[in-house]
Amino acid sequence: MSGNTGPAEVAPVQVDSLAEAFAAVPDPRSPRGRWHPLVAILLIAACAVTCDADGFTAIWQWADDAPPWVLARLRVRIDPLTGTYRPPPERTIRRTIARVRWADPRRRLVSMEK
Repeated sequence: MSGNTGPAEVAPVQVDSLAEAFAAVPDPRSPRGRWHPLVAILLIAACAVTCDADGFTAIWQWADDAPPWVLARLRVRIDPLTGTYRPPPERTIRRTIARVRWADPRRRLVSMEK
């Protein structure tokens, strides 16, 4: 993994546009026990992969190393006990992304490009 913090180079409007597309993705997780928003997990993954993250552990490491302002832009929640942004753990990223139905968002993203 490179030391690149790519989202610094992404315009807020691009992040917002991607977040809007990801908001249409149905969350495959049970509503009980959800702490990290699906949109945040997908934004983290998209930005990390753009910065050459090549697996779930690399995606998590990228998020764990990201500065607070980047995590805020990616809609990561603030830990109520520490007052700091807390990205999802690797296990949450891996399990969530593995369960997302990707056919629907692809259609949505393609329609946004037109």
